[in-house]
Amino acid sequence: MVAVAAIDCGSNSTRLLIADVEEGKLQNLYKQHVVTRLSDNVDTTNVISADSKKRFIKVLRKYIKKIEEYDIQEVFCIGTEEVKKRLNLEIRMISGEEEGILTGLGVQSSFEKLENYLIVDIGGQSTELIFDIDKKLNIKSENIGVVSLSENYLYDNPVKENEERRAIEYFNQIFDDVEFDERELIGVSGTFTSLGSI
Repeated sequence: MVAVAAIDCGSNSTRLLIADVEEGKLQNLYKQHVVTRLSDNVDTTNVISADSKKRFIKVLRKYIKKIEEYDIQEVFCIGTEEVKKRLNLEIRMISGEEEGILTGLGVQSSFEKLENYLIVDIGGQSTELIFDIDKKLNIKSENIGVVSLSENYLYDNPVKENEERRAIEYFNQIFDDVEFDERELIGVSGTFTSLGSI
């Protein structure tokens, strides 16, 4: 049995998973998820704000302390170059397609047999659709997420009808070629866990 830790530095939230791995199966030892909003206003400024960086680094320091409490053989960290410089963590940057592959593998490890599925991963700045065709993994990744959609289309709370309509029209344009009839829907990410909590 091998103990590993994974840190996912997303654009909206930062997650930590510590798990034992045996024969390709994960046994969770510790999980935490903190909304750090690293991508606040990135669409308009093209830079990560100082406040966002502070929130993010503070959470990562806590995660590192938690990792040190366990007998971890390997740490996987997916995120930004800034993290590498500040905390001496080896960072791997991944594409949207790689994110979809990792998400798909993670979901499949939780099911004995999974076929004819649609996995939806809604992040802060991107959305991945992961699905099978002839038992092969397929990924569709687009640069649209809850933060970017909110900042560019949904200005009021509660949301105004015309804002909601424009956001839906934009979303439908992005995914206009996607048809998924009679597939098992599996949602991952904070959006779905929030809906589950409600």
